Amino acid sequence: MISGIKKVFGFLPAKSFIFVVIASIISAVLFAHFYDVSVLAIWWRTLLDCISEGNFSQYQHVLASMNLETNYPLFLNIVASVWILPLHIILNIFHLESHLWIYILWIKVLLIISNLGIAKAMQGILESSGVSKERQINVSLIYLLSPFVQFYSIGMGQIDAFGLLFAMLCFLSLQKGSRTGFVIYAVVSILLKPFVVFIIVPLLIYAWFKDKKLSIICAVSVVAVYFVHNLLSDVLIQDYSRGSKFWNMFVFYPRLMEWTVLGIPLVIILIALVCLFFLIWGIFRPFGVFHVLLCQTVLLVIFEALIRQHPQWFIYFAVSAVMLMAFCNRSKIAFLLFIILEIVYCLCGIVFFDEGNIITSYSDAGLIGKILDYNGFNAGEYFGSLMPDISAITITLLSVMSLVYVIGAILLHRSYDNKKEDEITHPLLSAIIAYIPSLALSAFVTVGYII
Repeated sequence: MISGIKKVFGFLPAKSFIFVVIASIISAVLFAHFYDVSVLAIWWRTLLDCISEGNFSQYQHVLASMNLETNYPLFLNIVASVWILPLHIILNIFHLESHLWIYILWIKVLLIISNLGIAKAMQGILESSGVSKERQINVSLIYLLSPFVQFYSIGMGQIDAFGLLFAMLCFLSLQKGSRTGFVIYAVVSILLKPFVVFIIVPLLIYAWFKDKKLSIICAVSVVAVYFVHNLLSDVLIQDYSRGSKFWNMFVFYPRLMEWTVLGIPLVIILIALVCLFFLIWGIFRPFGVFHVLLCQTVLLVIFEALIRQHPQWFIYFAVSAVMLMAFCNRSKIAFLLFIILEIVYCLCGIVFFDEGNIITSYSDAGLIGKILDYNGFNAGEYFGSLMPDISAITITLLSVMSLVYVIGAILLHRSYDNKKEDEITHPLLSAIIAYIPSLALSAFVTVGYII
């Protein structure tokens, strides 16, 4: 039994693992009642109620009556409902079903497990690529303690990590030569969170040069199963497609349509061209894990830069970006670039958090606004008028810094010849440093609401 526990949790040193878990619990509790995860809890609890009442087909209408239509795939809602089912039964027995915060914390347990699973999968991918154990630990710790994970995933309760876990298992299966695992995990990850398409497509390109038949089977399976899933969703639940459509990132975000060429969104054209570039690259040059990660990060930078939407989606970029660090010649420089990226991300998080309330002091909230209000200055009105410009500047700065990080990784890249003197020799210390921006962002937001 002890050996089994070590196998599951032993991918990190004991002290590092404990530190990550404690930090994650603090993040989970600190932001227990914020909007995103509370809405998720209501969605999934409502689904269970509809099923128990024989009202499954009216699920979307029941949510609409609460002004909370779900835009998540039905598969994700069902799987997540299974996760909260035991808790739902227990709370109903003791007539405590109205205690939403219990559901919220239970969902965050799933997110903590998912992110630990992502870190373990990352290490497996890097290990099969010949990366040293020390670097594996470093990058996984930096990911786990980054604001991408601690603030938006575990803190705010964004469920993206759940789908991302299966995308990383898909990556690991390809590295380990498991054809069945590769196809199954690819399909499941897309069914859970369509945004993982930017993780999966580069894997299909990678698979093309390993096993063309496998790549084709996987691509066809992903598209076919997802279309069937959406058709089935409409059959089972009336008007479900109003909130959840195929590739909803292209359907529901009109900002994608701001720049078009011949009626096609520019973001789609650029993404297709990047994929074509890496496909052609692989024909003439070796195509390895570094190129997969590079393709993923470039696709995600393009997507995030052109939609200029939600900072929480940068968790997809973070998981690939931090793995790039393992393939850099000078780890300390790459680490410094990632810390700068984290700081810029935190700045963006402050601006976008709660639709800018933390800055403008609308709805009796906002640290900066409150401080300036003490001097008789109407900070809410002033910052409110500037919010569109502030938002555009910060998201542009984040996109630029992300691109700088990717370019830096390319310049620092080398072929798995890790020099001992180049290693970051204190994994836990580097992880704690990486955690400081997360802590600073959390403190800023929390103090802003307390005062």
